[in-house]
Amino acid sequence: PRIDYPGGTFSGRDDFLDTAHTIESLQVTAYQGQVTYVKDTNLLGAAASIAGTESRHAAIVADLTGRDPFPAPIESARSKKKVLRAARSFIKS
Repeated sequence: PRIDYPGGTFSGRDDFLDTAHTIESLQVTAYQGQVTYVKDTNLLGAAASIAGTESRHAAIVADLTGRDPFPAPIESARSKKKVLRAARSFIKS
């Protein structure tokens, strides 16, 4: 699929960072929501590494936009269904 960014995403720094915050936060909750389904230890290690990186991205973007970079002591999780529903606005078939 192609990514369809909301209008104005690239109009300026603040617009770009707002979109980045939405995407990065969604990715963190997506990994958290799916980690229990990964049974292969090699894949689990890779997924944990990516999840950690996405969490750092989300924290940095949150800080840059004046949001709380550490909103909770434990990352929240979203189901696959909820992640796909939230991501739908960014996916162009």
